[in-house]
Amino acid sequence: MQEFIEDLKSFDFNGRMNRAMYWKYAILGYLLMIGIFFVLGLLGMDGKSISSLVNTVYAILFLPFNVRRLHDLNRNGLWLLLTLVPIVNFFLFIYMGFVKGTDGYNDYGPDPLRR
Repeated sequence: MQEFIEDLKSFDFNGRMNRAMYWKYAILGYLLMIGIFFVLGLLGMDGKSISSLVNTVYAILFLPFNVRRLHDLNRNGLWLLLTLVPIVNFFLFIYMGFVKGTDGYNDYGPDPLRR
């Protein structure tokens, strides 16, 4: 958890992130988001505006993780713009979550599995 928080605070778009780390951070992020929704619900603050706010904050905080995952696939972070296209965003999620990253060094740095 400490590594996750440090990585989140750094907001670093450089380098690469392998699938295992990507999934670990995604699951932690979703659990945190569910916890926030739960607490807000207990406080009686359920509503579309709160949900939109929490989702927007989540998307911004996890932007560097998504970019670094794309870097591991030797793709530019601009590929994240595809998340704005319905249906295409689903396939991008599958690609980022399940396709093995580039072996060895690529345009974005050394292989995170060989450090």
